[in-house]
Amino acid sequence: MNISVEGAASLIPHVYLGSLLVYFKIFESRDGFFFIGARTRSGYRYQDSDFSDEKWHNIVGENYLVLKRNGMFFALDLTIALRFGSDRRVALYYSIYPRFDVDFVDDDDRVQLLFSPIVLGCEFRFRRNQNWSFAIEAGYAFPVPWDSIPAGKWVNFPSLANFGFYRRF
Repeated sequence: MNISVEGAASLIPHVYLGSLLVYFKIFESRDGFFFIGARTRSGYRYQDSDFSDEKWHNIVGENYLVLKRNGMFFALDLTIALRFGSDRRVALYYSIYPRFDVDFVDDDDRVQLLFSPIVLGCEFRFRRNQNWSFAIEAGYAFPVPWDSIPAGKWVNFPSLANFGFYRRF
């Protein structure tokens, strides 16, 4: 089991994220090449997105993303990874997970359920201190049921494109 902390920020859209990650190993091959694990990710998220300005019209189209949320989120993912190198410092992984998003402010959309069927990532552990790592990942999330959140009122972050530094304790 590993415990990590994660922080993220995005200027466009304005998103600030802080989370605690707990990893559980389900299976690992003897040589460490193949890995299956579960990870919980929970934390705080503040988002203030407004793409209604005309300069964004050609990029985002008719369904502008105008969203303000302030709340907590929880995700439980299943990850399958292949680790490379003699010391298994580089990993390519695939994750799948549901995410619950609870807003403290919006009474209409207080709880949202999003599902991410595919997230692909790459993690690099530092050579000198393998408790530290850097990861990049990208994927797609959608609301469940599909029409439960109006178009333009949900965003893929943090599953659309992530990068982070992790410290394992």
